[in-house]
Amino acid sequence: MAICSLGDLKHVTLSLAILKKFGHGASHPVLAQAVISDSDIFHAARLVIDQHGEDAAVLPAARADQLIEDGDLQGSVIWRRTVKAIEELQRGRQETALTG
Repeated sequence: MAICSLGDLKHVTLSLAILKKFGHGASHPVLAQAVISDSDIFHAARLVIDQHGEDAAVLPAARADQLIEDGDLQGSVIWRRTVKAIEELQRGRQETALTG
């Protein structure tokens, strides 16, 4: 597993501008989930996978943890949704590679 630098984290944060755009629009974690569509989350997840490959979930997970420490629950919810989408997409790619 690659070690991720702060620069990598900032790069992913910039790449996920669509999440940042909506991240401050909701005042409650449930609303944050409703405001950002699943398609937007999966689009962001694909960008992170394209940039970071196998280790793609590491950076969004670290960002979610940092946001919890900073008291930003809604931001953390968004990044956790991204982690789940990355894992789902990677699982699908692995299954395709095994069967295809």
